[in-house]
Amino acid sequence: MPCATFARAPERVDPSPKVARLRGAGLLALLLLTLAVPRAEAATGEAPKGRLVVLGFDGADARIAGEMMDRGELPHLARLRAEGTFAPLATTVPAESPVSWASLNSGQNPAKTGIPGFVKRVIPPGRDPAPRVGFYEDVERETASLKISPLLRFLVTFEPRTAGLLAALAVLAVFSLLFVLLLRIRKSVALPLALVLGAAGGWAGFKASSEVPRRIPGIVANLVQTGGFWEVAARAGVASVVLDGAMTWDRPEVPGAKVLSGLGVPDVRGAYGDWFVYTADASEMARQPEGRGTDTGGTVFRVDEVGGRIDALVFGPLRIGGAEGERLTVPLVVEHAPGGKSRLTIDGVDHEIAEGEWSPWYRLVFEMTPLVRVHAITRAKLLRSDPFLLYLDFLQIDPSSPPPWQPVSEPRGYAKELARATGSPFETVGWACLTMPYKDREIEPATFLEDVDATRAGREKLCNEEIAKTDWRLFMCVESTPDRVQHMMYQFYDKEHPKYDAGKAQARARFGGEEIALADAIPAAYRQMDRFVGEVMEKHLRPGDTLIVCADHGFQSFRRGLNLNNWLFEHGYLALRDIGEKSQGRYLQFVDWQRTRAYAVGLGTIYLNLRGREPEGIVDPADAPALLEALARDLVATRDVTRDEKRAVVREVYRMDKIHAGPHQDLEGDLMVGLEAGYRVGWSTTTGGIRLESADGGSGWKPAPSIEDNTNNWSGDHVSVARDLVPGVFFCNRKVRLPAEGVDLLQIAPTALAVLGVPIPAEYDLPPLEFDD
Repeated sequence: MPCATFARAPERVDPSPKVARLRGAGLLALLLLTLAVPRAEAATGEAPKGRLVVLGFDGADARIAGEMMDRGELPHLARLRAEGTFAPLATTVPAESPVSWASLNSGQNPAKTGIPGFVKRVIPPGRDPAPRVGFYEDVERETASLKISPLLRFLVTFEPRTAGLLAALAVLAVFSLLFVLLLRIRKSVALPLALVLGAAGGWAGFKASSEVPRRIPGIVANLVQTGGFWEVAARAGVASVVLDGAMTWDRPEVPGAKVLSGLGVPDVRGAYGDWFVYTADASEMARQPEGRGTDTGGTVFRVDEVGGRIDALVFGPLRIGGAEGERLTVPLVVEHAPGGKSRLTIDGVDHEIAEGEWSPWYRLVFEMTPLVRVHAITRAKLLRSDPFLLYLDFLQIDPSSPPPWQPVSEPRGYAKELARATGSPFETVGWACLTMPYKDREIEPATFLEDVDATRAGREKLCNEEIAKTDWRLFMCVESTPDRVQHMMYQFYDKEHPKYDAGKAQARARFGGEEIALADAIPAAYRQMDRFVGEVMEKHLRPGDTLIVCADHGFQSFRRGLNLNNWLFEHGYLALRDIGEKSQGRYLQFVDWQRTRAYAVGLGTIYLNLRGREPEGIVDPADAPALLEALARDLVATRDVTRDEKRAVVREVYRMDKIHAGPHQDLEGDLMVGLEAGYRVGWSTTTGGIRLESADGGSGWKPAPSIEDNTNNWSGDHVSVARDLVPGVFFCNRKVRLPAEGVDLLQIAPTALAVLGVPIPAEYDLPPLEFDD
């Protein structure tokens, strides 16, 4: 029987000289290929052990985590602390998420990454300084430079007439050969028929080429100048997976690295979460297409119910080549449905939802041209039935079909792969939680927490799908729940916050599968973090694997705001023009540059009005060091006298040229304030504003006091807080030799590479951490 017999080895036959030469050449090629493939083992002289898992939690604070572990509320993290390592993780200056993640990812300080903050100041030629977003910019790119299909590449490579001519010739040639050679139709019949088809093909090619834009405006480009450590690892042959990676969008593809981007990814409108409210409330007057704009990205539309039906529009991306501000739209229809529900139809797809319910995901298609379409996903919540009130979420890029000009993953098809694996759409916008609608008081805290919870669950689902695979040695996943919850829920957690109300703090909401008091929302977010870390440890870690849990920064309550331009005015560093209208208190319009020595733009940044740098600079560069010392001295001496004449406001002031070095130093400010716990820069400072109040007698405006209570729902923060007050968490399942100066987030990247056996780039700022095992 075949299964029980053994074949006798054939006699050896010497190959022919030609075969021997071919075999020898093949063996030599195989040897050379083997030597050429990068191997991580060659980096350190020893074979790396196991795999590396990095779990990042935006905003996870070392102080809160430590207190909760001590109370026994975070058992899995406590186990990591006991069996491995726990330490505060020093953050960047400034402690702003784009800055911190860019540095954590690359092991390089902000003067190298090119990310100075959420906001930076720019100086257009011949104009006053102005604020601008500091981590992205809108650009226009050639369509031919994008990763597009061969058909689209053909259509944009040639002008429409040329494309039509080439299409006509191709169709003519194909059908001539088909008719004459294969179908053997008489030439007298075949050639005229082929000419007709060629003309039709030429017309189709001309029209199709005319419909494809040669340039795509409004692309959101990433300004980061440094790549993540996974890019270095992938180039060294280490298969890497990164999920929800911050500051990773719009990066070059690196073979061996699969990256789903997080913080920084825009919506289909090229914004960071435009959102919409449709209401029949008679107090709202602004109708479509304008609506009433809110402070932070929202638009409220007044709609009318006629015969039990509401007809409205959803406004998507700008129309390329259209009138200024013209947007593509799809219809939104609301009708009464049985059982007290409402039937919500968007772009032809309908779902029934009851008051207080979220809809499933809608898939929307905005048609730029017959050949260019933008695919979006969104969902809605019926906030109230009478009078009608509907919240419509961000128009997020559909991961199943991202536009070629704004991919959400590298390689571009990875997002599609994830969507297929999970069987459902998932959020792609970089700031996926409803902090802004809640900040603008258009939704309630329960709705906010429901949305945060949905985002968390979606991210965990993606993580569990991917980490269970075996095609990686480096796995990183970033989760944002602690940050988003703490930004908005500190008002219920901190009894000293100006907005704290004991009754409201005990209001109930669903979060993490349980009913909690709002006062418990922040601890609940940490419990969810602990649970997730525990699941990864128990289900996915293998013997020899290294686990690192880290955060970009920590958190503090935001009770009081210091408006820096007001402070600079009070202390004689900034002079004002005459202010006749309150609108002049924005964007540095109020500054008398001929008498101003310093001004503020952004989240704690102060600039000197330096001669030779600012258009109307008056500070001699030789006088700058003494002026910076005086500013720092006066800032640290500031006291919140309305609360307590001894209460310090500023803990530390950082000279940016003393703590950072790199080719992008010019993007940073001269000073960065580090405020005491409970304080943050005031709201006016962010965009280079000054807080105003009515002048005596009611005529005109004057600067208000520099310090004020924060009565905004945005009640917790980390920006502009002293670095030592907002450390993130660092955990490892291995014993780490902690440096005397503590662990710095700049050490995450070199440590990751060292664990993997990959050479550490010379441009990294700090050495890797060392292990005892």
